[in-house]
Amino acid sequence: MGKKGKVELKKKRDLYFAQRKKDKRLERKNRLKNRKPLGQDLQNLQDGLTDLIREQNAEPTPVSYFACIMSVLESKPDPKRLPHFLMLLDMNMQSISEGLLARSSIKLLETLSSLIKQYLADYLIIRKAMNCIKSLFSLLKPTRLMLQKLYAMEPNKLQGDHMPLFLRVLQKALIQIHYKNTEIFDDPSVLVNFVKGRTNCLFEAPEKVENSASEVIQNVMSKVISLHLLVNKPEIIKKILSHFEKCLKDVNYRNNWDHICDCAAKVLLKIALCKSALGNITEKFPEVIQIALAADTIRALDDFHFNTSSEAALGAASRCMSAESLLSMLPFDPFNHDPVVGRHYLLPVLRRTISHDNLSFFIKRLAPLLIQCKQRAEESLLHGKHLERKTLIGIQRQIWDLLPGFATFPRDLSEGTTFKILAKELTTLFKDPDLCRIACRTFILLIEKARYIRDYEPEMEMDEDDDDFDEDEEDEEDEEDEEQEEQEKVSDDDQDMGDAELVKHEDPEEILDQVDELDAALPEVLGTDFCEAPPESDPIAFHMISKERAESYLTLMGTFSKNIIPLICNAIEREDADENRKQLMLQTLRSYASIADAAVLNSVFKEVAKTLKNVSTSEEDQHKNQTMMEIGCVIAEYLDEASLQVLLSFIEPLLSTQYDDYTLQKKSYKALARICKTRGSVVSKEIDSLTQLLGQSQQYVGPSSQRERIHCIMHCAVLHYELNEVEKLHAFVTSTLPEVILSLKEINSKTRDTAFSCLAAYAELLKVNNFTRNLLAGLAGTTPALVSCTIITLGKMLMEYHETLDKDLKQTIIKASVSFIKHRSNEIKNAAMGMARLTIKISREDPDVMECLEEQLQQMIHACVSWTSQTRIPGNTRRAVKLVIERCIKRFGFDHMKSIFPEDHMQYLFYIEKERKKEINKALREKKLRQKSREQKFNNVFYGDEKQKIAMPTEDAELDLYDDGIVKKFVSSSSHGGTILDERKERGKNDGMHVSLSANNQLIVQSENDYKRDKRQQLLEKRMSEMKGTRRSGLEKLGGEFQKRRRDDSDEEDVNEIFDPEAQAARDELRALQKRLKPEREGQPRRSRVESDVRTGSQFRSKSGGDIKKGAIDPYAYVPLNAKYLNKRHRMKAISRVGAVAETAAKGDKAKFGGSQKKKSARKQR
Repeated sequence: MGKKGKVELKKKRDLYFAQRKKDKRLERKNRLKNRKPLGQDLQNLQDGLTDLIREQNAEPTPVSYFACIMSVLESKPDPKRLPHFLMLLDMNMQSISEGLLARSSIKLLETLSSLIKQYLADYLIIRKAMNCIKSLFSLLKPTRLMLQKLYAMEPNKLQGDHMPLFLRVLQKALIQIHYKNTEIFDDPSVLVNFVKGRTNCLFEAPEKVENSASEVIQNVMSKVISLHLLVNKPEIIKKILSHFEKCLKDVNYRNNWDHICDCAAKVLLKIALCKSALGNITEKFPEVIQIALAADTIRALDDFHFNTSSEAALGAASRCMSAESLLSMLPFDPFNHDPVVGRHYLLPVLRRTISHDNLSFFIKRLAPLLIQCKQRAEESLLHGKHLERKTLIGIQRQIWDLLPGFATFPRDLSEGTTFKILAKELTTLFKDPDLCRIACRTFILLIEKARYIRDYEPEMEMDEDDDDFDEDEEDEEDEEDEEQEEQEKVSDDDQDMGDAELVKHEDPEEILDQVDELDAALPEVLGTDFCEAPPESDPIAFHMISKERAESYLTLMGTFSKNIIPLICNAIEREDADENRKQLMLQTLRSYASIADAAVLNSVFKEVAKTLKNVSTSEEDQHKNQTMMEIGCVIAEYLDEASLQVLLSFIEPLLSTQYDDYTLQKKSYKALARICKTRGSVVSKEIDSLTQLLGQSQQYVGPSSQRERIHCIMHCAVLHYELNEVEKLHAFVTSTLPEVILSLKEINSKTRDTAFSCLAAYAELLKVNNFTRNLLAGLAGTTPALVSCTIITLGKMLMEYHETLDKDLKQTIIKASVSFIKHRSNEIKNAAMGMARLTIKISREDPDVMECLEEQLQQMIHACVSWTSQTRIPGNTRRAVKLVIERCIKRFGFDHMKSIFPEDHMQYLFYIEKERKKEINKALREKKLRQKSREQKFNNVFYGDEKQKIAMPTEDAELDLYDDGIVKKFVSSSSHGGTILDERKERGKNDGMHVSLSANNQLIVQSENDYKRDKRQQLLEKRMSEMKGTRRSGLEKLGGEFQKRRRDDSDEEDVNEIFDPEAQAARDELRALQKRLKPEREGQPRRSRVESDVRTGSQFRSKSGGDIKKGAIDPYAYVPLNAKYLNKRHRMKAISRVGAVAETAAKGDKAKFGGSQKKKSARKQR
């Protein structure tokens, strides 16, 4: 494992123990601090309890609340208020001492049990009662009597809503017993009865109950089963496994075999984690074999409902035994055409779970199958059986996929010729593009896992049971937690910093070169997290490999390096299609080079040097040279001094040459940076020539090589410092500083991060104040890019080292940045405004910066607002000015800003303040809405939907519709005049009901749909009565009275009907009725079309196209003249008359031309 992996593993182990103690402390200390505000109903109820307690001459404390609520619960309170009492009980239980709560625990459980039995139909009461029980088990050390009382509350499994609540409480109780009173589990009946009872919930129960029961069993088993239980009480685990085996063989549980397989898999996985302490698991727990056989039987059914769960159970069982034992118990036949009968599903199961096994089994048992599969695939190709060939190739690939699992902590690597035979087979896979990855992963796993065991150093263990802290220590830690929480909060000042703000960058030690990147990618390549040791266990004991044995593994593999490393290099040289595969090969070379003999690596490098001597401009040679440079970069750390000098001599001309493709130059810089980092003793002898080389090659560097070049510059500066060459260090930094500063404008974010890291390294080497003074010279630069980058760098120094910088230096930086706000260059101006925002933020922490900012504030404001008076100004500049003024208002206040703001731009200040207050008010409104929704959450759950809150004591629900005087209430005057009905109408209240008064003052309550239907019917009857006895007059009135009718004061009601949607619907229905009832007038022709009198000449048209004669008459067509169509109102009708003739007369291309001309003329006339 590389350096990156070791650091990550150490962090995980440290966080594991620290997080457990922190969780326990925060759960105890912050329980009341994080309490949400009470709702209105709860607050009223608590106030009533407070008054009641004070009437008894007692103080309202959590204990008094608890005693008062207990007495209320025993006196059968109102069921509507019972959830409130239970919520208050749950809240006050958390503030009571453990001793008092323990004395009242049995009585509390009995009271809650009686409430649950009494209100079985009320889900809310049961849920609140279960929450109280869960809190009780969390706060106390559970006892056997408490567990018995809890089992007495178990509901029927057919109650789909209540049973999941009980199961979650039972899960919490058992987990707390495991942590606080594990002696209870010494009784075998506790866990066994729990498993049997929960398994019973899987039989003929609702789906919700089945899922909850399965989840609870898995969670409890994963927490409760430990090494102590497996070693001291193995009969408990045997009974549990026997019960699972019985259920898997019982057809009554057929519908729930998937849940049972998941539960059994969880138990087997916990057993497999203790394999090193238990030894042969199948001898101590023979039920594992029976469960594997039962799971295989279920998998053979090939039912997709059970396939995933049965394979999980098989995988868990395979981790409890060797692959040889599993395949001898479940024979595997890769040549059977039926994949179920041949058990082909065992291959992916083993691939996911195999580890800590014998490599010899793969060589002796599975390697011959690979040969047979290959031979049969070739025979199938000759006979034209392409499907069979494809199946055999897939099986062959799956068998090869098992090899990385066998290479994970193998037990017999040093025995006989195991590795020799394996290495010979693996090196042949480098030629196969598909199987090359398997060979690389196998080599990496063998080397890195053995190195991890060899280099492992046990750390100081933390006492997990030490929960007794001093009060002072707790207070200090709580203060640290609060400070950490404050730091994690995102401030408004950190948002929208603009384009010139400092970007987030990595620390110098986190910047990785090419080889470090290979090491960082190793965990992803290995991909074997399932075989890692738990954080609380010893890796050496868990993997059953001692340090001496791991060292022997590495020594054995190192002896074959002279044969394997050249083959790996040849494979890297051949690879040009897949870059990912090439990186995997480089990782393999990196791992093997770390254990190889130095003489082997030097001999390999001689071959690399031969290739690098022949530097050519051809594309093929350039690609070959790039590959050789990558190989040299990987093995440079392990070369001797002579070979390293040769490599440096090859790198020198590659840096000072102009290329069309900078890939070779980039790889050369990578190799040089790696040499400077790992072989500083050798490079320090040539540091002067290297410094000169970096100065001469600056003009030839390409964009893609800039990051690696900055790496080299940073390492050279460190070497100068280590050699105590102060003058040379100052000269080197002065010469390279402009280049590093300008790199802050690079598009590549990694290049910018590296430049920031290099600047931080410069500051540490030269001392912060001296380096910052050197940076000020960049403000006199001749290009906007250099000046803006210098401002950004100064902002970085001010942000990171404002506590170290001198006061006069801070004042100089702030004054200079303010002066650049008026610069005509947008690049410099935006950088200066970003610097101004950064200064405002730092002023909160540094009083010196605050003092300097107050001195320059008026000048800064005048410089910013001067841009707003110009006509043409970029949008980003306007936004930057607005952000600066907004932050000044937040920091110094509006009144102070008003006193120093220019009079000509005062309206702009008022505008910004108004917009800022809008945003603040909007945020406050949203906060109030969120708070109101939280307060009403209980009411929504308790009373249901808002439309059904009839029983709630609101203003609209105070009226009793059965009261004798209800009509008077509806017609009485309201506060602003009018009746209550008018008031409801003005408010626009729509609750789905319509309340009105009849002619004799009777109250009518109708649904909205019934009211609309009756209103439409009344309007229809009114119009029909007006038309009664007439024919034409009634129809004319219907068509015209709503359009051209003169309106006066006498027909105000009809005018209102015109705009009433119900009246409109009535008119539509009346028109439809009139249309159906309108009689046909005899002798009167229907209305004709406008082109009915046009002679189109259609009688002269032939079927084959063209015109023909009718008798002696030649074909003709014409449009009769009609003075009616000369009116402008009939223009479109006249056009349609002419179009009838044009469409008939024109044919073919003429028709197309004529049609287009007709459309164009029509558009022009419009």
